[in-house]
Order: sequence, then structure tokens, then C-alpha cells
Amino acid sequence: MIFDCLANSQRYEALNPGFRPAFEYLRTTDFTRLSPGRHEIAGANLFLMLNQGKGRGRTDVKLEAHRQYIDIQYTITGPD
Repeated sequence: MIFDCLANSQRYEALNPGFRPAFEYLRTTDFTRLSPGRHEIAGANLFLMLNQGKGRGRTDVKLEAHRQYIDIQYTITGPD
């Protein structure tokens, strides 16, 4: 797990070919114009799931594991 700021994303771009376009999308997208749900960035292999709601905080969540996908979780506003 990597816990960092989007401003440091260049450190991680070489780890996966999908990271650079994903980070660029996060930097350039106005999320207030998107509705909640799935939005493809580069076809079915690179997409985002936009969720709205109150964050759960560190103490109320469980660790996740994925075999097929890599998560980049990004908080747009407020604490999470």
C-alpha cells in the first residue's frame, strides 16, 4: 500500500502502465461535473468508480486485497 499525495504521483508512475494516465485524469478532471458511478478512462482496463458519501476513517475500515485490479483511492473533498 502507498499512502501519499497526488503531487508525488510521479514517484509511482513507473510501477504500472496505468498509473500515469490515471494520475493525469485525477489531476485534470472536474469531478463536480461527473455523476456517481463508473467512468471509463481508457476502456475497461482503466476506469474510476465515483462514490459520494461520508468517509469512514481509518478505524472503521478493513484492509482490501485484489487479484485483478489495483485501487487508487482519492479523496476529492473532506476527510476520509
